[in-house]
Amino acid sequence: MMILLINSFHAEVTDIQCSQNFYAENGTCICKQKLSADGVQCVSSCEHINEQEVQGKCVSLQKKQSNIYEIGSACTTDTECNLPDVFAMICKNSICDCNHDMGWGKKDAQSTSCVKCWTDSTIVDSNGVCQKCVQPLYYNNNYSICVCDEINNYGFQYGHVGDASKCIYCGGVQKVIIQNQCQSCPQNFTFRKSSCRCNEALGYIPTSDQFKCQSCWEQGKAALNEVCQVCQVNFILSTSINKCICDESKGYVATQSTTTCRSCWDASSDIVNHDCQACQKNFVWSSDRNSCVCDESLGLIASSDPTTCKCQLTFTWSSSANKCVCDESQGYISTQDPTTCKSCWDASSDIVNHACQACQQNYIWSSDSNSCVCDESLGLISGGTSICVSCWKKQLTIINHQCEECQVNFIWSSDSNSCVCDESLGFVATSDPATCKSCWAISSAVVNHACEECQFSFVWSSSSNKCVCNEDLGYIATLEQSKCYSCWTNKRTIVNHACEECQTTYIWSSSTNQCTCDESKGYITTQDPTTCKSCWAESSDIVNHVCQACQNNFVWSSDSNSCVCDESLGFVVSKDNSNTCQNCWASSTQVLDHSCKACKSNYIWSPLSNSCICDESLGFISNGPSTCLSCWDQGQALVNHACQVCQVNFILSTSINKCICDESKGYITTQDPTTCKSCWAESSDIVNHVCQACQNNFVWSSDSNSCVCDESLGFAVSKDNSNTCQNCWATSTQVLDHSCKACKSNYIWSPSSNSCVCDESLGFVTTQNGCSSCWANLMVLVDSQCQSCQTQLLNSVFDSNSHTCVCSHGFKFKNSGCVKNSSNRTVAIAVAVPVGVILIAIVTAVVVIKKKGTLKIGEEARQVEEIPRQEVQVAQETYLPQIVDEHVDVVPEIQSPETHNHQ
Repeated sequence: MMILLINSFHAEVTDIQCSQNFYAENGTCICKQKLSADGVQCVSSCEHINEQEVQGKCVSLQKKQSNIYEIGSACTTDTECNLPDVFAMICKNSICDCNHDMGWGKKDAQSTSCVKCWTDSTIVDSNGVCQKCVQPLYYNNNYSICVCDEINNYGFQYGHVGDASKCIYCGGVQKVIIQNQCQSCPQNFTFRKSSCRCNEALGYIPTSDQFKCQSCWEQGKAALNEVCQVCQVNFILSTSINKCICDESKGYVATQSTTTCRSCWDASSDIVNHDCQACQKNFVWSSDRNSCVCDESLGLIASSDPTTCKCQLTFTWSSSANKCVCDESQGYISTQDPTTCKSCWDASSDIVNHACQACQQNYIWSSDSNSCVCDESLGLISGGTSICVSCWKKQLTIINHQCEECQVNFIWSSDSNSCVCDESLGFVATSDPATCKSCWAISSAVVNHACEECQFSFVWSSSSNKCVCNEDLGYIATLEQSKCYSCWTNKRTIVNHACEECQTTYIWSSSTNQCTCDESKGYITTQDPTTCKSCWAESSDIVNHVCQACQNNFVWSSDSNSCVCDESLGFVVSKDNSNTCQNCWASSTQVLDHSCKACKSNYIWSPLSNSCICDESLGFISNGPSTCLSCWDQGQALVNHACQVCQVNFILSTSINKCICDESKGYITTQDPTTCKSCWAESSDIVNHVCQACQNNFVWSSDSNSCVCDESLGFAVSKDNSNTCQNCWATSTQVLDHSCKACKSNYIWSPSSNSCVCDESLGFVTTQNGCSSCWANLMVLVDSQCQSCQTQLLNSVFDSNSHTCVCSHGFKFKNSGCVKNSSNRTVAIAVAVPVGVILIAIVTAVVVIKKKGTLKIGEEARQVEEIPRQEVQVAQETYLPQIVDEHVDVVPEIQSPETHNHQ
């Protein structure tokens, strides 16, 4: 068992011994002077040995003989108060007084000296007098203050530490002392036996940590005697009483023994008020649900009240049968399955003798009354029990299940056996069968049982209450009543309900639908509506239905019987307004086909003649009344309205209409305008109308009569600029077809001859037909000629790999010739090569030296001694080994036979 002691919730500070110059304060030794470098010693920062630092000041340590000093001496500093102790007196308000903060005070209120109150276990009160602690307070050496007597469970009222009047007995208010104050127990603890203990009532027990409790309930256990107790089988924890009780959720209830339970479920009983109770009336035990449920065999199901049952839907309780039966009052009858019912009403049937019966003849099913009623759709109404009466036979309608006469505006219809709207009086039916609509009231006829407005060409006649032909729109009646005849459409007027044609000088007006004076023939209306006046007879137009003489710029035309634009003065109809004229002559155009037309090509407008004339500025002169002749087309200039032929070496310039020197033939103008100078005769080009000699890299060409690139020096026209030349030779290309071209296949550029020559490095030599291949003819190339191997070296053949002559099979090279090979051990390599021929070869010659001598490879002579076998590397572009000393027997053996002939 854990008991939380009264002083368990504050750290107890015991008396401590401090080193020299250290002072105890709140349980800790504090240096109020200066710590040493090692942080262990407390030393003074004052310079004199008889001074010590006190509260940041150095004071004298010299003492008087007595250790009691008077209070009230004047001072300015603490030092002047002649302290008996470092902290005994201080200068306070310019007067020496006891240092209350360090425990110095007066022995009583009348005392004028200071004593150390703390030495006598007393405190300094607010008046600076030493006072003993009064019960329930006692002196605390650690803090040098009066505190509540915690041993006897006294503590300060919370928030009033040090106030003796607030020192109360904590046990009396069920609180403990924490930091010398009365405080409530922490969470999960409860105050019991003068201490805070884990609250078993809430399922908590002590732990090894006195400040923490463990919850048994979270483990599903009860807390009992500071131990978590596991509930036995069939028991469950009840946190409300902190006990293990019988688990009613599994059907168990308590017995007289607190350690056992009994099962209600095994007894087919429910649990009510913690006890077993057998199923009540209408209930039966359900092993599936482990509860009493409504007895379905009686047709019962659960209701909203769990203690009662009700019949299933479509069933009702029968007291006589003592069970639920099908509810015939709701249209249900029993079936072979006692748990289900059949609805007669859903089949539109009555129930007769507990069976469904369809409605009889003249009857029909009513969903409103859920019964068979007289069929009003046949005109029948009920006339008593099982009797139907016919309203139709009496020409009466049915209203609210009663026979009634037709209302006003209605009439009986034997066809529909109903009252219908009386169309003979202009009435038709509406969406409301009880009301009719009057067509006549809205000037409409009855057509197909509906109101229909008069069709086009008809109008309503209130006098006859029907649609008649509308003479106001030009229609008259025909023999067929549904059709009218239009006089207006046939351009006739109506006179006495008949059509009549317009009289002479009149014409039909579709805008006014009447006969009016025919203005298209020049007639206008007069004050007498029966006569017309002719404007044309007065050479006048008709404007706004009156005669008007022709205006300015207009003239009367008998051809068109109208005022037309006066073309003799240059006027034609304006494009923008056909009623106005525009002046063609003012816009330098001629009148042609009654409109303004610009002068034709080669013509120009002449304001003098107000006509189009030949345009001499373009070289044209008149060649008849309607044609022009071009002097320029004949290469002639136009001078004084006539064509003039250009002299020899001259050509026509149309831009200035003059004959000028023909630069296209190399002629330029001189100071004499009648003569020309030839630049071509001086082998010069014409630049800006003057002669200019050919520039660098150019040469005169008589063929093209121009300066061209000098192909003899390798120049051709530049690709980027046709006015400049590029040097083909500088790019190792030849001039061909006036452009730089690379050498063809089998040719190579020769800087010495500045031409493409046959490529001897590939075995080609020059012939009459071009380049010929020596190698293809199995010949070697010597001094730019093809030579056969037999000519060069007897008993040799052409080697297609090295393109050189090698000794024939069975011969070897020796003493500058091919000799018969006696040993047949070796194969001679080609050494009989004419002087000056370099072989590009990478071969390894194996040399066997039998005697001392000199071996020459290229220009290098080597002194060799007899060596059984020695390899000699023959590098590129070197001469093959040649034997200089006959005492050296050299037998070359080609290891890598790739060799190439290079000249």
